[in-house]
Amino acid sequence: SRESQGTPPDLAASLGGGDTSALYKAAIGSKGQDYYLRQFARFDAAGRTGPNWHWAAYWSTLNWLMYRRMWKHAMVYLAAMLGGALLIFGLGKLAFGYSSTNGLLLFLGFLTASYIVPGLYANGWFYNFCQDRISKALRDTDTLQAACDALSQEAANKQRLWTLASANVAVLAAIAGSTTFFMMTPTDSMSEAPPTQNAALLNTSSQAQGKVQDLMDGMPQGASESKGQEAEPLGAADVVLAQA
Repeated sequence: SRESQGTPPDLAASLGGGDTSALYKAAIGSKGQDYYLRQFARFDAAGRTGPNWHWAAYWSTLNWLMYRRMWKHAMVYLAAMLGGALLIFGLGKLAFGYSSTNGLLLFLGFLTASYIVPGLYANGWFYNFCQDRISKALRDTDTLQAACDALSQEAANKQRLWTLASANVAVLAAIAGSTTFFMMTPTDSMSEAPPTQNAALLNTSSQAQGKVQDLMDGMPQGASESKGQEAEPLGAADVVLAQA
């Protein structure tokens, strides 16, 4: 049986050219098929994978891995990102005692590598991933067409692309909403609220004192001298009259 015999590791050599192409197309899916077929042909000719730039994996590594259903790679990538951040800002800083500035520089270098490495090796990762899927499909089915059908069912498609796009929009909206909420300071809320009773009383008292001062400034210069004494300071009753 196929289960006991297994599949030869070099699929390009064990299968005909047309068979290999059909299996590759089924494993890749319709999106980017021509591009990946060229990359796979190059790897087959060389007998090994190698670095080759991939823009989608560079700009959005996690989304690309999930779109291609490379779940193990996605988990390893997430673990590497979280572990790197923990190592740089936690354990590494405690062990080596570097400054916050050096820690930030280390993290920026790590972040740069997290973009460049997937951009360089994504094609090789996907090639090996498709080879594993093809081997499994050939072991689990009896005909080439059945293997292609099984591969096509798990290949990337437009529906998954739109699902990921919608999920990204939802996440960005949640982040934007949370940021806006937490950036609202108590000062902004207080400025919109009505003044308290104490503040109103203080404001009224200040206005009353201003009116009293205006009345005193408007008195004739000889008014107090005619009585032979200085004017007494106004009391509470005078303040009340001034407010009227």
